[in-house]
Amino acid sequence: MGVCGVAAFAFHEAPGHATGDAGSAIGPRNYSAVTGACMMTRRAVFDQMGGFNEQLAIDLSDVDYCLRLRRAGYRIVFTPYADLYHHQAVTHGQRVWNPAAIEYLRATWPHVLAADPYYNANLSRNFPDYRLGT
Repeated sequence: MGVCGVAAFAFHEAPGHATGDAGSAIGPRNYSAVTGACMMTRRAVFDQMGGFNEQLAIDLSDVDYCLRLRRAGYRIVFTPYADLYHHQAVTHGQRVWNPAAIEYLRATWPHVLAADPYYNANLSRNFPDYRLGT
């Protein structure tokens, strides 16, 4: 969260066998949010949370949902034990962020964007590749 302006994919464009920063791609771990294209959640919890925010349509509804889950005390857990392929451009075309969705997230979740508890504060927020910040 807070990377590349609002949110970015961890390990974006990394090869499937990559171990990630400090082995973070090869073991279960918590994140603030994951993509809706590759998430699982119990139906009862999804309903309890009110599902995805339909005002956000395609952009960032998954991030908002995950942040609402965390606020309710649930964890967002990444598992390396599933192989998933997400071809974003195939389903939605070239990625163009919706400015209204970005502003909604910035207004609703400023504390998480400023200090994601699962992202090291010493890393760059300008690039999604875990490089050191300056």
